Amino acid sequence: MTAVALLTYARPAPTARKLCATLAIVGSFDGTHIGGSLWRAATLLGINTAKFDVNDAGGNRILRAAIWRFGDRRPPRMHGFAKSILEGCRRSGPEILIATGAAPLTRSVLRRSRSMGIVCVNYSTDDPWNPALRASWHLRLLPEYDVVFTTRRANIENFAAIGCSDVRYLPFGYDERLFCRPARSLDELAPEVLFVGGADGDRAAFMTEFLRTGPRVALVGGYWERFPALRPLLLADPAERARLSAAVRTRISRGAHTYRDRLVSILKAAARIRHVRCGPDQSAGQ
Repeated sequence: MTAVALLTYARPAPTARKLCATLAIVGSFDGTHIGGSLWRAATLLGINTAKFDVNDAGGNRILRAAIWRFGDRRPPRMHGFAKSILEGCRRSGPEILIATGAAPLTRSVLRRSRSMGIVCVNYSTDDPWNPALRASWHLRLLPEYDVVFTTRRANIENFAAIGCSDVRYLPFGYDERLFCRPARSLDELAPEVLFVGGADGDRAAFMTEFLRTGPRVALVGGYWERFPALRPLLLADPAERARLSAAVRTRISRGAHTYRDRLVSILKAAARIRHVRCGPDQSAGQ
């Protein structure tokens, strides 16, 4: 199995150049997945970025479903995928690697990456102790990262308890590409509630029940098309999402909570680690 590194070259902005010249991201990049949001943020910051899509670690649908259910949720091609990431990093030379969620890496690949001077970061977007997602291999792997960022303050102590030496809180951000400034507003029948995220089973059950209370709902995210009753609520067209943003009231301050800001927070932490590990003469984060 080969992971294809899609390298985006950009002209780094001065601040971004000090933090990181070349970055690697391991994750999903379609729909509303965080990997895609971080990659777009890196592009806007002018950082050369290698993308490794975790979908390349999956086998056929039946095999993937069977292993997910009976094989500790381990992707069928995990080891081959992880090794190809290492080879891709040797070619692209990233200073920092960001793995999102339960990215299918291995202990040996992380240790070898760190020995190459790469700072390895995990952005834990889902709760790894959630019974629906828990995977023993992933929990054993987490302490191998230089730093773990979690979107939940409630599980910081859990990470520390399994041996993670550096755990930090970093909430989700705002992706300007998914919800850009609208050209015009919707009419009076605009949705009153916007739900952004993938269609996990519990979310679909909640949304089905929620619809009975009456508010008009719009959905943005992956896999909602699997639920016929909810499919009409899915906004797949970026133009529709842009117009919707005028009708949905939000308290998000775009200047302080975008994924560019989230990415800069990650890069600053990684640059400090690199500075300590490599010394001021070799560190990009000096």
